[in-house]
Amino acid sequence: MLTLLNVILLTIKSIIFLASIAGNFLVGFVVLRNRDMRTPFNYLLVNLAAADIVYPSFLLSHYMASLTIETADEMPGNAICMSLSKAAWVGAFAGVFTMIVVARERYYTVVNPHGIKGKLTIQSVKIIIPSSWFLSVLINIRGFVLQGIGNEIAVKSCDHHWTNKTLELAYQLIWLVLLCISLLLMVGFYSIVVHNLWVRPKRHVNKEHTIQKQGVLKVRKRVTLMVLIVSAMFEICWITDTILHAIVVDFRSAEISIVHAVIMLNSAINPFVYALLSQRFRQKMKRTIRFWSPSSERTVAPEESSYQLKRLPATPSTPEKK
Repeated sequence: MLTLLNVILLTIKSIIFLASIAGNFLVGFVVLRNRDMRTPFNYLLVNLAAADIVYPSFLLSHYMASLTIETADEMPGNAICMSLSKAAWVGAFAGVFTMIVVARERYYTVVNPHGIKGKLTIQSVKIIIPSSWFLSVLINIRGFVLQGIGNEIAVKSCDHHWTNKTLELAYQLIWLVLLCISLLLMVGFYSIVVHNLWVRPKRHVNKEHTIQKQGVLKVRKRVTLMVLIVSAMFEICWITDTILHAIVVDFRSAEISIVHAVIMLNSAINPFVYALLSQRFRQKMKRTIRFWSPSSERTVAPEESSYQLKRLPATPSTPEKK
């Protein structure tokens, strides 16, 4: 039987889920549709958006399934429920791997802007993105195959219950170690980046910088601040979730459900962070929303109009040169 708290949490998670799907899909659409947005760095943001879609989708499905399964004897339902939970964790691991690569990219872009070492290319991104998902599935495959539903649970099941406690401990340690490593790497990379962008420039006189260099520095600050906020929110939410899972035995408790809702909210907020701190993302998102808005009529933008004029065929009096 559903309680008032279950209904409230289900409503909140459903709203967050819709916002996350819409926002992160918009990020991917903007990058893939606009040629000038198809950069290696933006492809990483698309991969992060995909992870932010996978996690809320399967987590909400898992929560809905857990509300409908009443006993531990419902093995097919419990198996589906546990598969949904592990699928959500695949998105979480892929997000961590992407965050580490983004931090590394910012480090080399700021510290060694004119060098080749550490720079992302389209070819390297084609390897990094599939690898992040392959590693995520590989880590969670034990959960899909070996995590069992214990028949000794007499209450509502669909829990994180392992028949092998050693594997359970190993899985938790893998996630904790990955979070700690990602945190240390991001703190290390971003501390150097922040020092080079915000501290070091103040020691020099701005006269030696041209207007173009000042513009490049301003863009790098905005992009770095954008990914820094996204990374900080990600680590805070997931570290809180990991600590609660370690000290709370009942995984259906209100505390766990609230933390999961906060993590889903983090996934939904990321597109707004991009739009707030990146002028290019903001403009492209606005243009896309206006294009798909049923209440607005599409008008030809000034740059589109000038482009069409340039593409007009030559008149008979002024034949084209071959």
